[in-house]
Amino acid sequence: METSSASSEYDLKRRLVIGLCAGALLLFLLSVVYWVQQVGPRMASEQAQLARTMVELKVNYLRDDFGDESGPFVNYRLDLELKSLQGIGMLVPFCASLHDIHDRVVDDACYGDTAWSPQWVSKAVGHLVAPGTSHQIPALRYPGVRVGWIRLRPNEAAEASRLWGQLEWSLLMVLGIMLMSAGVYAVVRRALQPTQAMMTAIDQLEQGDLAARMPPSRMRELHRIGEQFNHMAARLQKTIGAQRVLADRLLKVREEERRRLARELHDELGQRLTSINAEATYAGNVSQTKLPELMPSLEAIERVSGETMASVQRILQGLRPPGLDTFGLDRCLEQLGKTWEGQRNGAQGVKVDMRVDVQAQDWNDTLTVSAYRLVQEALTNAFRHGQATHVAVDLSESDTHIRLTIVDNGQASSLPPTDSEGHGILGMRERVDALGGRFDMAVVEPHGLKVDIHLPNAVARALPNNGEDNT
Repeated sequence: METSSASSEYDLKRRLVIGLCAGALLLFLLSVVYWVQQVGPRMASEQAQLARTMVELKVNYLRDDFGDESGPFVNYRLDLELKSLQGIGMLVPFCASLHDIHDRVVDDACYGDTAWSPQWVSKAVGHLVAPGTSHQIPALRYPGVRVGWIRLRPNEAAEASRLWGQLEWSLLMVLGIMLMSAGVYAVVRRALQPTQAMMTAIDQLEQGDLAARMPPSRMRELHRIGEQFNHMAARLQKTIGAQRVLADRLLKVREEERRRLARELHDELGQRLTSINAEATYAGNVSQTKLPELMPSLEAIERVSGETMASVQRILQGLRPPGLDTFGLDRCLEQLGKTWEGQRNGAQGVKVDMRVDVQAQDWNDTLTVSAYRLVQEALTNAFRHGQATHVAVDLSESDTHIRLTIVDNGQASSLPPTDSEGHGILGMRERVDALGGRFDMAVVEPHGLKVDIHLPNAVARALPNNGEDNT
């Protein structure tokens, strides 16, 4: 689930910039296609209109300005005859050539702005000129005698310059959109800067820091989200705090009840079983000579009382760790490890590496018993359920937290169910949660489990006071 959610994430700022730039490039390509498609029809329409205009204005009537008739077209200069159309040439680029009656070129001139344009634009315009774009009108001499032709054709250089100018405007528009997208990126990035602090607060809350709060934001939407989050975090902190106080009280009550039961079993039932065993032994010594027929019953009484005493000892060990109040946590944990080493896991021996580096004498009874129970439950889980042969236990303490790590080489290749009561995981989690800690479990290579428990060190000294204050 985490992988799929991470893969579906995207950066809003990057998406906005990419979207704007992609839209600008698409708009530029569409404009290029549009302007290029307009070149051919526009040239054909303009050249046709130009030919009609020249006929209507009678520009095709040539006149002799120099009075020399040594030749039919010697003094008929096209630039003089088309002088009146130079202004039109600035709006409608064209080229005109004057041909005599024998189709010989007498003069040739082009009109229109021929500013610089890339070579590829000129080539493109050359391919876009249709065969029917050129027009031919008769060159007349007063009173209407045809003396040749005037051929009109598009000024490709000027058309290329005009097309390049249109493309330049489109390119400038694209650059403007890209600059605007950069501004949008900067604005959105600045507006979303508070989200970094908000994500940090969410991560802290996920890690168990219930005091995490989101900072205020000037953006209205983010400010409302922060207020709602802080309100939710405050209620969660209050609820979990009350639950932890309740769980701590339940642990205390349970351990006190177990201690009371252990004391009563030891003082009352233990003494009575010892007395029964002693009386049965004395009666056996007396009946051995006087009433030998009672010996089987007396021996049965001694055997049952001994077995009952052993059962009571096992019950006492389950109710209260033996010697925890007298010898301390470190000695009891070392003895627990030696007890497991003295047992056999099938036909194979087991090894427990116990490392304890804490000042447990400063801890309250709930934390001391909980640490012992956590190690005891982890060892039971490793040897009985995981079929492990080696377990490493490391209990350490710092100014901020207490850490308990148990690593085994069992047969587990996957994590057991979190609610598996048979593996004791549920009880371990409940203890850790009650103490305000964090419980993590992972599979180690090539097989086995690692239990990593973090408890706040303030629990060792502050938990009793917190419990009293919240009474």
